[in-house]
Amino acid sequence: MIHVYRLVYSLSEHAPPQLWEYEQPYSDNLLLNARTFDRRVVQWYFEDWEALDRDKTRIWDTYYRPKPLFDHMSAWQAWLPEYRQLMIEVQSNERATSNHLAE
Repeated sequence: MIHVYRLVYSLSEHAPPQLWEYEQPYSDNLLLNARTFDRRVVQWYFEDWEALDRDKTRIWDTYYRPKPLFDHMSAWQAWLPEYRQLMIEVQSNERATSNHLAE
């Protein structure tokens, strides 16, 4: 039997279930998080590692894997270089303006 824990967010019924934790310090961190933020921790027993893996895979595939609905949209990594260049230009323009005003 494998003893596992996970946090339960009771404030939102729409929050996805958290993944199961079985190792320390991760399970200890869950208990600390629950005490600190007044959340609940549920515990469960799985018969073997395969059963735990099946449930974690089910949770991951259902709630955490990126949804195909959003695959066509670019992620923030795609526009980050353009944003950095824009910030460099804005900062250099601000420096030029403040140097001009100081003269």
